[in-house]
Amino acid sequence: MALLILATKSIELQVNSQTLIDDSSFFDSNGSGNNSSSNDTNSHGWTELTFTGPMQAQSNYDGNFATYIWQNMAFPSPFLDNQSMSLDQQIDSQFGNEDGNLSIFEWQLFSNHSANQSLLSIPGILLDSQIISVNVTMQNITFEGAFPHIIGTAANYSWYASGNFSGYRANLPLAQLSVSHSPTGIIHHPVTIILNSPVEYRYSPPSVEVFGDPSNFTVYYPSISSYYVVTFGDNTLPSSQLVTPSTSHTSIDWVEEQHFEVSTSDAGLNHGISCEWNFSTPTGSVQKSGKNVSLNPSNISIWEMGQTLQVISTCNDYHGESTIINHSWGLDGQAPSVNWLNATVGCGENDDSFAEENILNCDSLSIPAGTRIEIFGNISDDFTPYPLAIWSSDKTPNWWQEGKQISIIFYQGPQSNSFDDPVEERYLARNTSTNVLNFTVSDDAGHVWQRTWDVYLLDNQPPSVRPNVLANDIPVSSSHSAHDGDEISISLNESFDDISAIGDVRWWFDLDSEPLEGMQNVSWQEARYFSLGKLSGGYHWVNITSQDGSGNQNIEPYPLFIMVQPIAELDLQIIQVHRDESSDLSLSPNMVRLLVTIQNNGGQSGPFQLCVEKQCVNQTAVAATAEDLAYGADTTVLVAWFDANDELHFAEMESGISINREYSAVEKFAMGAVIVTILVGLWWRSKSASEGKTK
Repeated sequence: MALLILATKSIELQVNSQTLIDDSSFFDSNGSGNNSSSNDTNSHGWTELTFTGPMQAQSNYDGNFATYIWQNMAFPSPFLDNQSMSLDQQIDSQFGNEDGNLSIFEWQLFSNHSANQSLLSIPGILLDSQIISVNVTMQNITFEGAFPHIIGTAANYSWYASGNFSGYRANLPLAQLSVSHSPTGIIHHPVTIILNSPVEYRYSPPSVEVFGDPSNFTVYYPSISSYYVVTFGDNTLPSSQLVTPSTSHTSIDWVEEQHFEVSTSDAGLNHGISCEWNFSTPTGSVQKSGKNVSLNPSNISIWEMGQTLQVISTCNDYHGESTIINHSWGLDGQAPSVNWLNATVGCGENDDSFAEENILNCDSLSIPAGTRIEIFGNISDDFTPYPLAIWSSDKTPNWWQEGKQISIIFYQGPQSNSFDDPVEERYLARNTSTNVLNFTVSDDAGHVWQRTWDVYLLDNQPPSVRPNVLANDIPVSSSHSAHDGDEISISLNESFDDISAIGDVRWWFDLDSEPLEGMQNVSWQEARYFSLGKLSGGYHWVNITSQDGSGNQNIEPYPLFIMVQPIAELDLQIIQVHRDESSDLSLSPNMVRLLVTIQNNGGQSGPFQLCVEKQCVNQTAVAATAEDLAYGADTTVLVAWFDANDELHFAEMESGISINREYSAVEKFAMGAVIVTILVGLWWRSKSASEGKTK
């Protein structure tokens, strides 16, 4: 890689010649030099590089160049001393006698020096490898004004140079040309590069301006820089893509004007691409030119609706290389066909005779509110294999669904009764809802088939049962339980129906799986509040059945669970006393183990005594709950206890078990102790089993 500096071989000096380029903008109105001007007003010119060789990688290349430079004397040369001076001051100082005048002799010395030092040259070239040879001719070096020239007065000079060059390209996919600004101050000059087609421009930095053709272009860099790189190489095929119509579509409209457009791109200078179109059917073809063309198929006399249109787009780049797009569309003149749509509905307004219907034959539909409806159909089109099917409805805001088969539920609207309404408001009769169902089918050509039905929602929901349990007219809650002996009643005040008035609802009640007498098929006034009386301790079930004015009834009765707790006292009951024969072998002779089972029917715990004969030990009774009572939880004890008023109570039962000898007090107490141990253990096992059943 080397920098090419094209040196001057011969000089033809001309004195007092006319200015080749007039740029009076440099001078002030009084004719004095404006040394504060920017560089582009102090230096102008152009360079042209023409490559005549093949320019392939690993091959020799050659070419010629021409350059023209015009500069003002106020612009110093970086190759002369004292660069703070103007050029004429530098020349007078370095080649003259510093007498304030620039003579023709001093100017000639400067020109010869520049030529000998290769300072009057085109921008350098860096192209893959070392330049082999250079042949440069410098011509028409011109100075404006008469000699001697008074130092500091406005004056311009210029020259023209041309020559030949040759070199060798390395094995790189793209050639890199480094445009290096000459150190003489040639900074803002445009460089024109002429290549041997199909070699073309590819890339330069974004800050570099590029204009012209791919193989004959000009680069211009307006800022000060040492060099910039221009890349070029062999031409590649352009790319093209069909924008409209969509290639995913199978058809276009027969009667509407169609716009055919391609987007193109090419490496390097992306311009100069031209496109040709050929539109053909089995009965003839039409040609058009341009990247964006239009035609109306129905206006082409040689074409017929229903034919297949083949479209071929051929796009050529600057060098004549082509890219071809080939696609076909059907010339569609008809909307899709909806052959049938089936659903189990009522065909007509308020039709509750639900059956599978082809709803294309129905002007309106009746659908049970809250019931899922399946709709499925058969759709066809001349060219589009799967037409777009869209369902929409006002049943909810912006609702839509795609597909020829859908599953849909319609609910009664906001006018129906709900739990959010005030109690008295939700008792009123309401109108059923009406919605709209739309079905739209479109093909690739834009043809649309559409149908709309009014959907009448029939009352299909049973009443909403919302009971409350009261004990002694106080609602049962976590802080207020129902107890044995309380007056239990049911309130249905919060119940309602979505459509029917509450007065049109009929009621049925069962208590513990038995019909509740006097509460079968009763009115709202009878069902709104009623008493169950005093229920015994334990679990109770009330099943509630309701039916609205449209005949909608609960599929299953509403189950209401009532738990009645025991009364708050200690109430022990002996269940049984028997001999534990399985323990005889482990006891002393003439000893038996008695198992006495009792149950606490009360809702309060407290101490008691366990006695065998006259031997007693103290125990504590755990309070019974509705859970214990329901599953018969018991404790094997023999007891005596005091109530809250310190009154003594006994629970006794004859065991029927005889003992053959008199026991000593110690023996009796020991037997009682054994019994106590066994009985307490049995009570806890029973309690644990009871809890396990409940869970």
